[in-house]
Amino acid sequence: MPVFKKTGECWWDFVETEPGAAGTGEFIAVHTEQVARLYFPLVNEAGMRSWTNPDLQGSPAAEHNEYLGVPLTAEDLANTLVHRGFWLAEPGRRPFSLSRLSADGLDVHARRLRVPATLVNAGPGWFSVVKESSDRRFRVRATLWCPSDLDEKIEIMLVEVTNTSKKALHFDAYGAIPLFARSADDVRDHRHVTALLNRVRLSRHGVSACPTMSFDERGHRLNTTVYTVLGFGPRGRPPTGIWPTQESFLGEGGSFAAPAAVWRREKEPRGSPASFQGKEALGGFCFEGVVLRPGESGHFVFLGGVSDSAACVARWTRWARSSGNVRSSLECTREHWLAQTRGVSFRTPFPRLNNWLAWVGTQPTLRRLYGNSYLPQYDYGRGGKGWRDLWQDCLALLLSDPSGVKRMLLHNFGGVRMDGSNATIIGTNGSFIADRNSIPRTWMDHGCWPAYTTLLYVDQTGDLPFLLREREYFRDPQTHRCKRRDARWTEAYGRELRARDGRVYRGTIFEHMLVQNLTAFFNVGEHNVCLLEGADWNDGLDMADDRGESVAFTAFFAWNLDRLADLADVLARRGNRMLRLARELRLLLDRVPGGRRVNYGSSRARQARLKAYLDVVARDVSGRTIAVDAASLAADLREKSRTLAARIREEEWVALGKREGLFNGYYDNRGRRVEGRRARGVRMTLTGQVFPLMAGIAEPRQVEQVVRSVDRWLKDPVTGGIRLNTDFGGIQPDLGRAFSFAYGEKENGAVFCHMAVMYAYALYRLRRPDVGHKVWSALYGAATNSAVACVFPCVPEYFNAEGRGMYCYLTGTASWMVYLLLTQAFGVRGELGDLVVDPQLLPHEFGARGECSVKVPFAGRSLEVVFHNPRRLKPGQYKVMGVRAGGRAVPCEPREQGGVLIRRRELSRLPAGRTIRLDVTL
Repeated sequence: MPVFKKTGECWWDFVETEPGAAGTGEFIAVHTEQVARLYFPLVNEAGMRSWTNPDLQGSPAAEHNEYLGVPLTAEDLANTLVHRGFWLAEPGRRPFSLSRLSADGLDVHARRLRVPATLVNAGPGWFSVVKESSDRRFRVRATLWCPSDLDEKIEIMLVEVTNTSKKALHFDAYGAIPLFARSADDVRDHRHVTALLNRVRLSRHGVSACPTMSFDERGHRLNTTVYTVLGFGPRGRPPTGIWPTQESFLGEGGSFAAPAAVWRREKEPRGSPASFQGKEALGGFCFEGVVLRPGESGHFVFLGGVSDSAACVARWTRWARSSGNVRSSLECTREHWLAQTRGVSFRTPFPRLNNWLAWVGTQPTLRRLYGNSYLPQYDYGRGGKGWRDLWQDCLALLLSDPSGVKRMLLHNFGGVRMDGSNATIIGTNGSFIADRNSIPRTWMDHGCWPAYTTLLYVDQTGDLPFLLREREYFRDPQTHRCKRRDARWTEAYGRELRARDGRVYRGTIFEHMLVQNLTAFFNVGEHNVCLLEGADWNDGLDMADDRGESVAFTAFFAWNLDRLADLADVLARRGNRMLRLARELRLLLDRVPGGRRVNYGSSRARQARLKAYLDVVARDVSGRTIAVDAASLAADLREKSRTLAARIREEEWVALGKREGLFNGYYDNRGRRVEGRRARGVRMTLTGQVFPLMAGIAEPRQVEQVVRSVDRWLKDPVTGGIRLNTDFGGIQPDLGRAFSFAYGEKENGAVFCHMAVMYAYALYRLRRPDVGHKVWSALYGAATNSAVACVFPCVPEYFNAEGRGMYCYLTGTASWMVYLLLTQAFGVRGELGDLVVDPQLLPHEFGARGECSVKVPFAGRSLEVVFHNPRRLKPGQYKVMGVRAGGRAVPCEPREQGGVLIRRRELSRLPAGRTIRLDVTL
């Protein structure tokens, strides 16, 4: 166990694993009482979304409108006493509380009471708190998890009390689980009135609350959702007393810190069953007369769940009465989450890094299950998943399970509109929604991600036929990229685009990608750069929807267009020389023979052509298709790509001296260039540099100068990470709300991990692993410096001005980190279904033994790719000399940069059903 001597030192560390072994992510933490706003995710595939912390606070929920516990935000953690509670009441002694949120714990700073410290032991999917009595006569351990082995929306808290003294331990045990039992909106919208709807029913083991109605933004509805809390004592025995309301358990003037029922040693609630109705509900329990001999342990189980039927009570009771079921569930859940860490597992000589990467590898799964909601700092979501998030999270999921993501990709394309915009939220039931708050707008970068992610899928699998699968288009009242509204549209039309004869129109996946990227090409502002519209990746650039332009994502679209051109050539070589596309797209394919050419140098001409297209597809489409020659299509796309790239390379470059320079990333709502040297210093965004580099638009000289400028102007002195922008010196109402935040916070100059990792990815693509490694390893260093970051193991969304990690677990950074390390640093990636092995690992990453490895599924095989660099050469000094499997050479084709390509057919000859070791000699 790690030792932490004083405040300011790191307060958690991983449970040790062997160098070169895969990390498990398990860690131990102490002195957590000195760290505010901690939280830890607990979730399952069935739909229970919960979290906890060392004080046993938490807000388990099935969805936004079905909260089992009281919804809490990050600021509530230091200002509320509501928590899951467990107390031991011994004769003649003050009650012992497992949570620090107790009468003694709250007084620790003022009165210097000797309150036992809480130890945390946790890993992906489970969380334990351990606390000893102040005289060390007994120890209490509570473990929480959401079962992965049951298709149930439940959370378990298993409490183990161990007598560590030499005398018998006599006590009454009390437990309490808050029951909010309604929508999160009701925290501030008619909280008392909605409590009046509560109807509670007691069973032998607990309390169920089923409000008579729910009324919120959805209207007045009869309620059938049942919220239940059950308690089980040693050997599954029922409680001797059950309290169904907060009022009855806490008492007049009482609180969760000092519940009256516990401090008065009450054995059962006061009041009649009728007096418990229409109150704030709670599951409070008393287990009277527990006796533990020296060395003996007693177990208590508390189950909280959400169901659509009261039948769940009997089912859950039968299951939880068996301690074998409960312990088996914990082990199954641990194994389930351990498997999530092993989809792609990195085995470096550094155990701490391996364990941290195990957490990073788990985070894309967490975001798939939570969306952007339910955890304390994510207090703005309502449970849906954002469009951009869906596609970027697929990056890591594709690398670990490409076959499992195929259905997800196909479904998501149904959110694309024919005008190139898209639904921005995907509901928990898979439905497409215009926007979270019914305020439709277009994020101009949204069209980038489906093509980028689908190209990765094709590279990893070689599944070219997927591109020719057909999918519907999304239809709602919004037209002209959400600038207009079709007043004639009704729900009777449906949410799928129709042809004029009433049939639902379906286009190929390739066509969907073309629609999004071609409309972006023509959707330009006065500088011939793609319009910023509602915002881009940086949601804070949201006040320039008239004249704002995004040079940064124009570069991304240029890259996409070039790659789609390559894909058209591949389809032609594989026998698809003529591609069927919607007839309306002919307007945007102006360089295809027979097309009406547009002067790309004229922004007005491009805008006019886009308007003509948007007018044609505003209500419905013809339903007719045309055959387009794939080679001609590729030529059209390449000319568009080169037009955009040349504009950025030549017109958006800003020299800052002989050795430094940057790309301007934006124009504001007054048509002014945003970046460059100003009277108060240099204005620079990281986003504006990332995509010209990643897309290969920047010339070598420009790359070197950007690297110097980023290092000089954007490097954070606290964390060593790269900031999102320099200090612009004040609010920017012609650009976006981001600059109204304090500098160093969120989108205004924080070390925003997501963009920093994309910057590292761009550097690796340009064969600059020395610089790229510094960028991502700075984030690793900052995240694991717990004394400053003040978070449990993870990669957060960003580090603020003080170096504190913010918005943990549910960030796109994790997907990009896995993607970066696997495909660029380790260099293991697909290319149209074949395997490329092209490492850019630095000498120290091989360790003393000159060896490191990564385990990854590919081509239906589980591969462990082991790199051998005994002389510890640098990238550029080494190349892949050969690959062997089971002592036999694997046929390889050399690549220009020193890597090799292994044909998929060669991998298919390797045995299936076990992990195949590929030894790569450098």
